[in-house]
Amino acid sequence: MTNFLHPKAIRLAFNYQAMVEVTGDDAAERVVIMDRSSLEVFHNFVFQGSRTFKAIVPLRYATSHELLVGVLDDNRMFNTEFVDGLEADLIDSNLVNVSV
Repeated sequence: MTNFLHPKAIRLAFNYQAMVEVTGDDAAERVVIMDRSSLEVFHNFVFQGSRTFKAIVPLRYATSHELLVGVLDDNRMFNTEFVDGLEADLIDSNLVNVSV
């Protein structure tokens, strides 16, 4: 009698996404995340206090240095600061809590 192996295909449920993590200070009131070439804005939000914000951006930014991230002061007391050429982190969103 011959025994045959019947392999089963295992489907892994990866959900890859690109994430940017921004840590601000008390002077930061607004954060903007955009494409540096087209200036397409992905996130523009009010930022309160010194905390960390995680934002999902299109997956292609995990393999390129094309993001522009800025921190602005709406009262115009402090200068605006931008980080140019940022590369997003490649994450599996099943394992990373993006809401923190």
